[in-house]
Formats: sequence, C-alpha cells, structure tokens
Amino acid sequence: MSTVAKMRFEELVDAAKRNKGSKGEIAKEFGFQQSRIGDWIAKRRKPEAAEIAILAEMAGWPILETVAEIEMELNDKYKDIWKKAMTEWRAQRDSNPRPLPSEVDFPSSNPVLSRPILI
Repeated sequence: MSTVAKMRFEELVDAAKRNKGSKGEIAKEFGFQQSRIGDWIAKRRKPEAAEIAILAEMAGWPILETVAEIEMELNDKYKDIWKKAMTEWRAQRDSNPRPLPSEVDFPSSNPVLSRPILI
C-alpha cells in the first residue's frame, strides 16, 4: 500500500471517528475489537470492500466512489477493474439528469415515503 493510500484510508477512518465519536464506537458498530481498525491503518490487515462502504457511510462520504477509490489505492491487483467500474458509473450518472436513489434523502419514518418514486 502506498503512503497516499494510507493517508486516504486514514482520512476515511478519521472522518468516521468524527461522526461516531471514537474508533471504539466504530468498532462497536462493526461488532469487532478496535484493534482491527489499527490493523487496517498499520497495513497488517486489509478491510473488505463492504467494511470500507460502512466506514464511508459513517463518515458521510459517497459510498460507491469511496469504496472504488480506496480499493484502487489499497489493492494494485484489482485497480484497473475498480477504475473501469467508476468510469462506467460516472458516465451513467452524468448522462442521467435525475438523481440516483443513493443521492436523494428520503424520510425513513414512513416506509412508503422512504422508497424512491421512479418516473
């Protein structure tokens, strides 16, 4: 993992920590020991894509873009496929004038209103 990737991943963890209060709270939501987060940062262990997605959500960062960017930085072997996926996703997003469901906040108190309405 490059220094840039480490800094980027650390920024993600820091942003999630700011929103959750501590690394301990982050670990509690995941259901594992706080030491795993330290292992990620120290490069002793690589987070799964789903774990990166959850951290992005905790941080308030765009999930898909964050996962792709972090995966490109952490794993050279699959960098090209993540880059291709993001290029295709951005092209689709940019060609669609309506916001994607993930880009719209829906009220969650009413299950009917919490679903996007497709036109």
